[in-house]
Amino acid sequence: MKKVDPRQSFPKLEEEILSFWEKEKIFEKTLAKESPKGDFIFFEGPPTANGRPGIHHIFSRALKDVFLRYKTMQGFRVERKAGWDTHGLPVELEVEKKLNISGKPQIETLKKNPEESIADFNEQCKNSVWEYKTDWEQSTRRMGFWLDLERPYITYDNNYIESVWWILSEAFRKELIYKGHKVVPYCPRCGTALSSHEVAQGYKKVTENSVYVKFKVKKGQLLNPKMTDSPVTDDKTFILSWTTTPWTLPGNVALAVGSNIEYGTVKIGDETFIVAASRAEAVLKTTNFSFKMLGKDLDLEYEKLFNSISPEVGGYENAFRIYSADFVTAEDGTGVVHAAVMYGEEDYFLGELVDLPKVHTVDENGRFTFPSGYASSYQILEELENRLAKDKETEKIIVDYLKKQGDAGTSGLFGEPLLYEHDYPFCWRCDTALLYYAKDSWFIAMSKLKEKLKKNNARVNWIPAHMKDGRFGEWLEGVRDWAISRDRYWGTPLPFWQCQTKNSKSETLNSKSCGRTICIGSIEELKEKAVNFSEVFADEKSIDLHKPFIDRLKLQCECGGEMTRTPEVADCWLDSGSMPFAQWHYPFENKEKIDEKKFFPADFIAEGQDQTRGWFYTLLAVSTILELGPAYKNVISNGLVLDAKGQKMSKSRGNSLDPVQLSDSHGYDAIRWFFYTANQPGESKLMNEDSVRDQVRRFLLILWNTYSFFVGYASTREFTPRSRLGSTGGETSGPLFDRWLLSKKNRLIKKVSESLDKYDVFTSSRAIEEFTIELSTWYVRNNKKRTDDNFLAVLYETLLDITKLLAPFAPFVSEEIYRNLMGEESVHLASFPSFDEKLIDEKLGKEMEMVKKIVELGHALRKEKGIKVRQPLGELQIVNCKLQIELLNIISDELNVKSVSLETKHTLSPDDNWAEKEDGGVSIALNTEITPELKKEGLMREITRLIQDARKEARYDFDEKVEAYIETESEEIRGVFDSFIDKIKEQTKLSEINLTKVKDFDIKKEEIIDSQNIIVALKR
Repeated sequence: MKKVDPRQSFPKLEEEILSFWEKEKIFEKTLAKESPKGDFIFFEGPPTANGRPGIHHIFSRALKDVFLRYKTMQGFRVERKAGWDTHGLPVELEVEKKLNISGKPQIETLKKNPEESIADFNEQCKNSVWEYKTDWEQSTRRMGFWLDLERPYITYDNNYIESVWWILSEAFRKELIYKGHKVVPYCPRCGTALSSHEVAQGYKKVTENSVYVKFKVKKGQLLNPKMTDSPVTDDKTFILSWTTTPWTLPGNVALAVGSNIEYGTVKIGDETFIVAASRAEAVLKTTNFSFKMLGKDLDLEYEKLFNSISPEVGGYENAFRIYSADFVTAEDGTGVVHAAVMYGEEDYFLGELVDLPKVHTVDENGRFTFPSGYASSYQILEELENRLAKDKETEKIIVDYLKKQGDAGTSGLFGEPLLYEHDYPFCWRCDTALLYYAKDSWFIAMSKLKEKLKKNNARVNWIPAHMKDGRFGEWLEGVRDWAISRDRYWGTPLPFWQCQTKNSKSETLNSKSCGRTICIGSIEELKEKAVNFSEVFADEKSIDLHKPFIDRLKLQCECGGEMTRTPEVADCWLDSGSMPFAQWHYPFENKEKIDEKKFFPADFIAEGQDQTRGWFYTLLAVSTILELGPAYKNVISNGLVLDAKGQKMSKSRGNSLDPVQLSDSHGYDAIRWFFYTANQPGESKLMNEDSVRDQVRRFLLILWNTYSFFVGYASTREFTPRSRLGSTGGETSGPLFDRWLLSKKNRLIKKVSESLDKYDVFTSSRAIEEFTIELSTWYVRNNKKRTDDNFLAVLYETLLDITKLLAPFAPFVSEEIYRNLMGEESVHLASFPSFDEKLIDEKLGKEMEMVKKIVELGHALRKEKGIKVRQPLGELQIVNCKLQIELLNIISDELNVKSVSLETKHTLSPDDNWAEKEDGGVSIALNTEITPELKKEGLMREITRLIQDARKEARYDFDEKVEAYIETESEEIRGVFDSFIDKIKEQTKLSEINLTKVKDFDIKKEEIIDSQNIIVALKR
């Protein structure tokens, strides 16, 4: 065994270990070694390498690595294929920033025509995804996260895209794909619809204006046509509605009420208002109703809020009426919903039901635009034209106009705008407020698969468990059809070709009539059906399935017409959700990996909790579409990384920690250990640099010092283990302290193994930490004066087992200790320790806990009396306790008392020298009298401690003999040396003690001990 540096730099040590792993190909050897338990299947969630990895990435990767290393040591083969998510908005937006452009119009004018512009833009996207590849690879290497970076899957690769096409073709074959005109979450800056799981990642709490709007009911209508004596509306009858989206009011075409909600009319001044009866008090401050009716009886017409549509425009026959709708409630507002069918999902459904006009007043750039038929001379429209709809200034124009109208006694604002706090979705990539916007999109009908999704989720083990039926289960309960199309450029092109001989707003898929749509499921199929494949792609190497090249391919329809590809690309989450199959180019290659369940489903995956709406969902969605059950068996959903104030860390806030700086200062073992031991992985972590520094002080240094002590002591004893392994593993005899440690160690191995088998990293890591601290502060401290080989053998075996237990968690320090102790190649090629139930002595364990309790009481008494532990005392009595003599000796040593006795009751001398303390039925009494002999021995211990401190500061070797020079004028201290000089020399490894001054020394320390000055100088 080589000598150990007690002041080892852990970052430096880790770099040395990394070099060793790479030189000796240790990772490769873990894959090549025998795997009697077969394959353990792991899916790596693909990051997008268009930014440097943050501390939250380190968190999830640390969780992954611990279980992959553990399973390897258990005898599994764990293939760890890296992957890169290379498509989608994250990449496109990064390129837009670099080019100093924003939005689709500027992208399409980069070159002389849109096609060249898109080709250039996509080429830049392709190159940009590798900008931070080196940073990611260095981070992966530096933290010790073993991944196969040489053969990663890449989502822009043709083979990968082909597998995604095949998945879409399977969904198409099962009639799960459809094109629909629906209200979808839409980003006006990015110019594309988003999926519900993308939207779920971008919610923010915002405070915005809400307004009450009075709509003037046309004069002369019966409030309830079913009643002959029903009141008739006059020219000052209004129905009140409340909205949090004033920008949608120019698009109003109807009002909705609840069929079975009771409504009433209330007179305020000379105006009559219709509201839900239960909301009148909150809104109008009165319940003095003139008339009541149910919503289903409110068959009324009202005047247009914006009197802007020319009378000759058709299609508005059913507009500006009140309709019953089951989505209306009276929980807030007025019980009346204003319906702008193009900007609300429920509004749109109502429009379909009663044939309301579908006219956009906002374009796809998020700006107001008023189509033909709207009165261009209408001043308010001129003011709004081309303004951003969701803009504060635009909203003010609308509100001011409505206030003016309302004050004039017609349709308009009622009261003042009110601030309203609510959650609102923002684009998960560009942070623009989303619109709910009616447009054509392609969907996968996930709502049809809801029960299958839930059934598959029921088979998954979630950590934390509440995610299963909570956050994730609730998401599945409300599952929406997946909007898979993106009106963008850099992505997997949707493989849908449509016949151009029919131009209808309705799309009937799988129809054999003209206007039909087909889905291409492979490159070979495309070659067969495209009439110009060889013209577009001269050879195999030139094939690029991306836009704009793929759009040049034309197919011939069965009707003889020409088929062109729909221009959209796929949601990049479809790419990542397809990775279990596309990473192997399934089903075109490697069919056995999926069909024979060799690499599907995953035994384990792990990512952040945001992936419950992202990758976790899309993995399950794709595998459910393919009818292959769940894509994973066990999943850890980790919490957020927060700063010390509890705020989520982010680069934009400037409160994130730099993993590179942290690892340079403290090492990755410390960073990893923080994530494992702070709390359960599903909980958020409050983190700062001190959090990591504490791991070094609180755990790693304690382990290192114990290891350093062993190596130093073993070298002085010329200790050689009786055998490589197991020299003490099966002993049930021997010193009590050794038997206790063997019992404790086997209990630890059992607990760690069982916890890791349950994917419980917190319990297992905390158990290792507690055991390591106890090994140092209890076992070693109480036994370090022993001279028998059994002590060293037990400590040796224990340290070996700790390194193997620790290897999955802290791979660097465990490697260093193991290799030095064991002399073998790598701890990561070793087997995980097994426990022996027979060696777990529960009785001895409980007795030792009692000993610790008694010692704790004794220390408390010493503290109360102001007596240091180094000062010996004469006697301790223990009442109501049965302990072995060897355990009494431990108490004697720990509390530094000459005599310990077990009593049925205290037998105390009738003086004031006894102190008592009781806890949990155990009572102790300590004799606090300090005789001259005891005082002298106490001084000896203080002097010994001072010399040891000096040795440590001088960084002498463990067994290095040095000379001591003592200066003191105290006769009492000189007397201590007269009595204990040999004992002091033995305990402090001194060759000589000289009670004289010295000019030349290595270190000098001065201290006052018991009011007496002493100077200690040490010299080699």
